Amino acid sequence: MSEFRDNWNVYFQSDFHGRCGRAGSRGKRGIEIRLDREFTWCGHQWIIPAVYLCGQGLVIDFCVESSQDAIQAFMSKWSDIITDSTSSIPAEDLERIESENPLDLQFRPCVVVNGRRLQDYHGHSAIYNPCIGDSHNGSDESIYAANHYGLNSSSAWTIWRYSFPWATTRKPNVKSLSLSLSQTPVSIPGPVFTADIGKEIPFTRPSTNTDHVLKVLSLEPREIDKTFSIPCFEVPRNYISMTYSISPNLPEDAISVTDRFKGDNKRPVSYSQQSSSPSDTDCAASIGIIGGFDGPIAIIINEDHPENTHIAFSSLRFELQKNIEWLITFHEKECDDIILDLI
Repeated sequence: MSEFRDNWNVYFQSDFHGRCGRAGSRGKRGIEIRLDREFTWCGHQWIIPAVYLCGQGLVIDFCVESSQDAIQAFMSKWSDIITDSTSSIPAEDLERIESENPLDLQFRPCVVVNGRRLQDYHGHSAIYNPCIGDSHNGSDESIYAANHYGLNSSSAWTIWRYSFPWATTRKPNVKSLSLSLSQTPVSIPGPVFTADIGKEIPFTRPSTNTDHVLKVLSLEPREIDKTFSIPCFEVPRNYISMTYSISPNLPEDAISVTDRFKGDNKRPVSYSQQSSSPSDTDCAASIGIIGGFDGPIAIIINEDHPENTHIAFSSLRFELQKNIEWLITFHEKECDDIILDLI
């Protein structure tokens, strides 16, 4: 790392420059307890360089190392798809990209201080990546943090800062501190199928190697009400609602079924079309519409369904597509939890 002036201050819920999300919320700077704790977990080398005792809570920094070889192999494998701006990328490729990205390890920390668990936390991260050139190897934050902690400049680093409010009304005298890390489940693509009522699709759950059968119970063409709109744009409104059962049944968070492809992008409308569109202030229902400025539209619908059945919605399209290709996705943890005694 290059030489620089280190003016390192850590506050509760601050970024790596010491800035906080809310003006005037910094309080006193945290008291540093240097640890330099190194360990291996989930295929990465980790460093917990320090923890900080602040008035509002505890701050922990995590530095997760990725080799240049791993990043270059990932980019070589997926660069064509990553740079593809179309909506024709299969969902299973997008899931593999996310799960294989060496800089995108997701985890949940749990902290226990003096035998009491700190329930809530706030996270912030920055990435230092030397594989994309000296002048663009990360945000200012990542370079600043990597320099401060003396991290190996030939590797890439994902640097996380987590803030945990104290479980007591006042800052405690910290006598013991333990940490557990749990991997956020990754998405593992499974079978692709087209649906007909009564059709059965066998599959095997990877983590348990148990056989299951998905049975299609119903398929219903639907359309989003025209009172839902995005100003100046026409949005796709047609989709398929599919209900299905799984035998033996699985928890809702263990598996999902989604449209294999993204839906249609919203498109600009003329002034005359805008003036004749219904107002979006006259509607109320449990439906959400999401999408980027140039991206495809998706729907989130809160809908009850009978016990031991599940429901899936296709992507939104301008023209109804009947032969939807559905993707089964498993959500599995690939690493066991780890517990560390820090103090």
